[in-house]
Amino acid sequence: MMRTTLLAVLLSLAIVNAILPLSPPVPKYEHAVRFGNTKAKNVFEIYIALSCPDCKALWNDVVLKLINVPSIKDKVAFEVRHFALPYHTSSFELNKALLVVAKNVTEGKAEKVKFDFVKEVLLNQDPIYNEPLLDVTTREIPSIIYDKYISKVNPNLSKDDFLKMMSERSLWEEARATFKYATSRGVFGTPTILINGVPIYNSGYMGLMDWIEYLDKL
Repeated sequence: MMRTTLLAVLLSLAIVNAILPLSPPVPKYEHAVRFGNTKAKNVFEIYIALSCPDCKALWNDVVLKLINVPSIKDKVAFEVRHFALPYHTSSFELNKALLVVAKNVTEGKAEKVKFDFVKEVLLNQDPIYNEPLLDVTTREIPSIIYDKYISKVNPNLSKDDFLKMMSERSLWEEARATFKYATSRGVFGTPTILINGVPIYNSGYMGLMDWIEYLDKL
């Protein structure tokens, strides 16, 4: 009787696992923004939310300076991945915008446009903080993103085309996949930094000189 019950339980578990995958779906889109020496074996992977003040500080005080340090820039590839935080009103729309900002540019310039978009937002975050958007609906946020940022970094992308893409279900699915990808890597807040796939849990306390010393040892 016990053996029959055990077999029944194992069969039930097998059926449940077949119906309900245990891991989040793997995104079919490549959503990282790459810069630095993209062929380097050492990867500095940053998960950010474009509306996060802590990410702004890390980007301006550390990353933008780190990529120009002679001993670092040739041996490190940088990757920025967006992680939409639900308590930032504009975060998910900014995630979607990052995925389409390089549309209508030549392939060789796509990475620069994405980098410029990240840079522009993190230098000028004020318009997309929670408080300025208190009386703004979600449908109005893409228009603000275009006027404040997209128009500056990719004028080849018209506002009409941008707003149309931002409303498409496929883009929503793509942005959703980036969130699931981040959570599958153990990311739950921003900024989160991984070096060669290994989380650096004390990174919030590391300044520019700390990072230079750390990366020089790689």
